[in-house]
Amino acid sequence: MKKQSDKLKYWSALILSWKQSGLSQDKFCKKNKLNISTFHYWRKKLARLNKSNFVHVKLVEKPKVAPPIVRNLPNAKWLAEVLLEMSVQMNEEVSR
Repeated sequence: MKKQSDKLKYWSALILSWKQSGLSQDKFCKKNKLNISTFHYWRKKLARLNKSNFVHVKLVEKPKVAPPIVRNLPNAKWLAEVLLEMSVQMNEEVSR
């Protein structure tokens, strides 16, 4: 008997192949000589496994105040213009 990990890989590949084929489950199973009940079992099992692999993330608000380095710049407009000019020059060099 195959290892469980081998079965997971095998059926994952089959399910992906079915999704990409555009065929109905029934036609795909007939074409690949698969038992339709077994196909349904693995499709549902893999869907459950994929759902359990999600990680819940807690969103954090962005700070309402700019970081100190930005607030303390004496001439932020000048810096923005310099960065824009550098970006334009780099794009020109890349397109040559």
